[in-house]
Amino acid sequence: MMLSLRSPGGDFNSSPDSGQYVPQLDYEHLARRSNVLRSLHATHEEWRHAMESFVVASSVPQVQAIEYAFKHVENSHGGEGDYDTLVHMQRGALTAVILAERLGYDVSDRRILMVSMRVHDAGKLNSDIQALLSIPRPNDEQFKIIQSHAALGLTYGAVLSLGPVVQGITGFHHAYKAKDPYGAELTAVPEDLRNKRLEMVAAVADVCDALLSVREYRENDPSRPLVFTPEEAIEKLRAELTVDADILDAMEALLLSTPSAPAIV
Repeated sequence: MMLSLRSPGGDFNSSPDSGQYVPQLDYEHLARRSNVLRSLHATHEEWRHAMESFVVASSVPQVQAIEYAFKHVENSHGGEGDYDTLVHMQRGALTAVILAERLGYDVSDRRILMVSMRVHDAGKLNSDIQALLSIPRPNDEQFKIIQSHAALGLTYGAVLSLGPVVQGITGFHHAYKAKDPYGAELTAVPEDLRNKRLEMVAAVADVCDALLSVREYRENDPSRPLVFTPEEAIEKLRAELTVDADILDAMEALLLSTPSAPAIV
């Protein structure tokens, strides 16, 4: 299914009604190796708002710059492009803004969240990290290098120029893990300028996509499941993340409740 919406271009808090076309969102490409979007029991209205936010964010120069870089970075196989991370960020962004709307966030916060999720793994553009991303079970030293992507994301001008809320989501999206959290020690973003609730929403959407999608590091490890079921994903989210209970309850409702309107499939 190819979805095309209209976008104003420029400011990602603008209203999507000016009629300027943006490139089509290839839903089939996003869903090809993932069950997360198929599993979301969102209403048509929630889907429409998420798609509007997606195409508005696609006009933000900083998002374009980060996504262009992921399409052309040298990957762990010596080829061009890290599409595993790129598409993970895009799916996570759609998941996050649907979750945020279910929690009552307004369009301004949802669009900031959308932009944040589209760049939150920018630190993985680092060549040392790229070399390790397909390793199924990295050793402690390798894992520390991979973990550094949260802090490295805050060194990119494209991320820094988007403001402290985006910086907070980029730097702290792994800081809410119950075991081996990382990023919590970062001081680059002033405490009083962060939006920790949006960071939690981002953390839940990020892990949810990783669990319900085929990720390259799991694909290379036959001892681990390629993807988890929605029920397994909720169980792991509750066990592995220290976030507000209502965020997890809303994610569970999106994954496990009977939809009030058919999901886009």
